[in-house]
Amino acid sequence: MGLACMRGLVEKFGEKLINRALDIFEELLEQATESTQTVGICQIMFNMASASNHRLLGHINTRLISILEDNLSAELEEVRHWSTRVFITLMQRIPDKKFIVPTLQRCVMNKLKNFVSLDKKAEAETLIISLKQMIMKAVDLKL
Repeated sequence: MGLACMRGLVEKFGEKLINRALDIFEELLEQATESTQTVGICQIMFNMASASNHRLLGHINTRLISILEDNLSAELEEVRHWSTRVFITLMQRIPDKKFIVPTLQRCVMNKLKNFVSLDKKAEAETLIISLKQMIMKAVDLKL
């Protein structure tokens, strides 16, 4: 019910609310001590991205990405799932290659290269799982 409420608030109040809400949820995500908290915040971010109009997405997409990009290689599958859904939603709603290619390059390919060079095999594998999920769920984007 809370997620539906957040979605309604974003639709009605838009930019006024969402910038402040992003500040709050980013701080809560950094302070989260339980996986349920992290999953819940990722779900909220997904609902924000889904409920935002195209103009608002143009303003908040980089912020959403910066908040959630580290979660693409999270240990917990559900955190990766919801974070990946945010990325998929953004790429489907902003299907411009000038947005998609640099985003994937920075958030996936550069991180993957870094993980491999630092011999962080587990993180690299989970990041690849997230990339596969993006490719499979967003077939229309031809990633």
